[in-house]
Amino acid sequence: MAWQHRQAMFMEARERTQEASMMVLVRAETTMQKLNYLLSGIGEVVAARGGMQDQPDLYLHRLLIRRNALADSVHWLFLVNSEGELRESSSRFPSRPLSFKDREYFRQQQEHWDLGLFVGEPLVSRVAGESFIPVSRRLTNDGGLFLGVAAAGLNPEALIELLASQRLPEGYSGGVFLTSRVPLACHGIECSRDSLKTPALPQGRAGSDVDGGVLIGIDSVIGHYEVSGLFPLVIAVQVPEALIVSQWHSWMQSRLPLVLGANLVVSLMSLAAFTQLLRRREAVDALVAANEVLDARVQERTLQLQGSEARARAFMMATTDAVIVIDAGSRILEFNRGAEQMFHYPAQEVIGASLDLLMPPEMVLRHHDLVRRANSSVAGAMSKGLEVTAMRRDGTRFPVDVTIGTASLPEGMVFVGVMRDITERKQVEWRLTQLATTDALTGVFNRRAFMEQGESMFALARRYEWPLSIMMVDADHFKRVNDTYGHHVGDLVLQTLSSRLQETLRSTDILGRLGGEEFGLVLPETGQEGARELAERILSAIRGAEVLLEDGTVIRFTVSIGVAVLDAGIQDLPELFQRADQALYQAKQGGRDRSQVFS
Repeated sequence: MAWQHRQAMFMEARERTQEASMMVLVRAETTMQKLNYLLSGIGEVVAARGGMQDQPDLYLHRLLIRRNALADSVHWLFLVNSEGELRESSSRFPSRPLSFKDREYFRQQQEHWDLGLFVGEPLVSRVAGESFIPVSRRLTNDGGLFLGVAAAGLNPEALIELLASQRLPEGYSGGVFLTSRVPLACHGIECSRDSLKTPALPQGRAGSDVDGGVLIGIDSVIGHYEVSGLFPLVIAVQVPEALIVSQWHSWMQSRLPLVLGANLVVSLMSLAAFTQLLRRREAVDALVAANEVLDARVQERTLQLQGSEARARAFMMATTDAVIVIDAGSRILEFNRGAEQMFHYPAQEVIGASLDLLMPPEMVLRHHDLVRRANSSVAGAMSKGLEVTAMRRDGTRFPVDVTIGTASLPEGMVFVGVMRDITERKQVEWRLTQLATTDALTGVFNRRAFMEQGESMFALARRYEWPLSIMMVDADHFKRVNDTYGHHVGDLVLQTLSSRLQETLRSTDILGRLGGEEFGLVLPETGQEGARELAERILSAIRGAEVLLEDGTVIRFTVSIGVAVLDAGIQDLPELFQRADQALYQAKQGGRDRSQVFS
C-alpha cells in the first residue's frame, strides 16, 4: 500500500506538469497572436500612407501610442525603415537617430519575405536600457516592396506571470524558451542559454514527458514540455524527483504507528484464531488473506478516485475560465468561480437551474438541439472552438468561446463546458478589419478593399448583363495646395473631398481612395447618361466645398473626373479602370474642373 501511494504521488506530479505546460502554452500563443494582429494592422496603415517619411511623423507616433495601450504586455512599439533606421516609437517623439540594422529582428524580416511573426531572444534596449523580447513583422506595400519593420518590445515579466499564474506547489519550476533553446522567461529557477536539455524538438505542435532525466538544468526530474505549432516557443515545467520522495517519506512517518498497530491487532487475532479454531485454520487463513486483498484493492481504488476528484475540482475552481457542468436535461450541476465572475451569479443560485438562464432567448432552441445530438453521440467526444452569445445576470450579452466535453456516468450523460470571454478579441478583430480595409485618412475603402468590392460588382454585371460605370476623381492642383499650405492642409482637403463624395453617392455605390489625391467610384446599374449626370452633381458639390483654416483663410478646390462604361469589349476590371484613367487625363488636358466620358 505504501509503494502504491508513492506511485500515486509521482503520477499526480506528472499530471500537474502536463496541465501547467499546456495551459501556459495556450496563453503564450494567445499573447503572440494578439501581437501578430496588432503589428499587421500597423503595417496596413504604413502601407496606405506610402511608407515612412524621412521627417518625424506625429500621426504614426500617435497611432503607436494608441496601439500600445491595447497591449499591456508590451513596453513599447516602434517602426524601423528599410535601411534599418528607427523612425517612430510609442515612447518618444521625435525618435532618437538610431540604427537597428544589426538587430536580428530587422535582418530576419529583411532577408525572408515569408517569415511572418519573428520572436527573438531577449535584448536590452539601446534607448531605455530595459530588457525586452523583440517581436516583429515585415512591412510591404501592395506591390511587395520592403518598407521596413513594425516591432514590439514584449515585457519578459508578462511571460513570467503566465508561469506564476499556474500556482504550482513549492519546488516546481518552469520556463518559456525559443525552439533554439534560448530562455525567454523562467519561474522558480535560474535559466541560462544551455538550461533546456530536451532531445531534438519536433516540427509542429507536440509534447513529451520527462521521467528521471534532465529538463531545465536539474538532474532526475519529473517534467513535461510542449512545443507550439504556431510560434517558435517551448514551454517546460518540472519538479525534482527528490522532492516527491521526501514528501512520500514524510507521509510514511506519519502513518507508521497506525501501520504497526494494525499489524499487531492482526497478529493477535490470528494467534487467537489459531489456538481456538485449529481445525478450521486453513479456512480462516484463506478468509483473512482474501479480506486483506479485497481491503487493499478497495483502499487503493478509493484513494485514486478521491485524488482524481480532488484534482479535477481543484483545477476547475482554480482556472480563470468559466467551467459549467450540466446533465442531459440542461440542469446546472457545477458552476466554478470563473463562471461566477463571468455571469455575475453566485453558484448556489444557479445550481439546479436550467442553462437557459445564461443565454439569450434566441439561443435556447439551438442549445437544446446541440444537447439532443450530443445525447446520441459517443461519450468523451469533444467540440472545440464554438463561438456563441451568452447573457449575464443584468441581461448584457457578450461573445464566448466554448469547448464542450461529454462523459457517460451511471446516472446519465453529463456535459462539461469550458468558456472564455472573447469580447476583447472580437473588438481587436473588428479594429484590425477596419485597419485592413479602410483608408486611415478619409475613412473610405483603401485601394485593396476597393478593388475587391469592385471585382465583385464587375463579375455580377457581366453575369447578369447589368450596366456598370467607373469613375476616377482627382483633385486639381493638389500639389500646389501641399506646397503652399503644408501637408496637414492637404489632408483636410482630401477629407472634405471624401465627405462631399459620400454625401453625393447612393448607398449602393462603392467609394475608395486609390492613392494620393485620387479616388475611385464603382457605380452598379448605372449607364453612360446616369454616370454623366452624377459626375455633374459631384463637380457642383465640390465647387461649393470650403476648407477653413485657423487663421481665417478659406481654401476652395475643384476636381477632374474620368468616366468609363462597361461594354461587351471589356475583359476585366483593370481594363475598365484604364479607360477611366484615359478619360481623366483628357479632362485634365481640357482645362480641369470638368468630366470626360471615355469614347
